[in-house]
Parts: sequence; structure tokens; C-alpha cells
Amino acid sequence: MPLNFRILPRHNLVYVSCAGRVTVDQTLTAFKSYATHPDFEPGQTQLLDLSDVTDYERDFTKIMSLQAQQTDVYLKTENRPFLLFVAPNELARSMAMTA
Repeated sequence: MPLNFRILPRHNLVYVSCAGRVTVDQTLTAFKSYATHPDFEPGQTQLLDLSDVTDYERDFTKIMSLQAQQTDVYLKTENRPFLLFVAPNELARSMAMTA
């Protein structure tokens, strides 16, 4: 799968790696897995590695729907996640800015 995550509870950190062509549906599936994972905690810092992304879906209506679903999860608590992107090229930076 193009998106994988690993939760490091001791560090309150989630490492997310993305590779290949990333779609909104894949992102939503990974997010739902993360949000229901036993080690999930609201407000965990997220390190998103976009180094190996070759393309991403640009359906902005679907992206906004995904972001609304994420917001529903994140707003259940006062703790807000801090997102850090590894975006070493123009495509990765574009994806990070879209997110």
C-alpha cells in the first residue's frame, strides 16, 4: 500500500510513509486505520514522509471531504496534531501544501 503508518506511543509520534501514486481513497483508508488503532491518541505529532511519492490525486472535492472527516476526529479533544512533512521535491511540496 502506498501509505503506511507506525505509531511510536512513547514519543507521541506517528510516522507516515507515502510512496507511488497516492489517492484520496487510500489516504482515507489509512486514516481510518490510524484513528481506530489502539495506540491512537488525539494530538499525536505526525511525521509524513513524502519522499517517494510519484503523483497524487488532485480531486479537491474529495480532498476537502477527507479533511472534514479528519477534522471530526481531531476536534473531539483540545489536543491538536502537529504535522511535519518531509517534502524534498516540488511534487512532494505541492502535496504537502494541498494537505
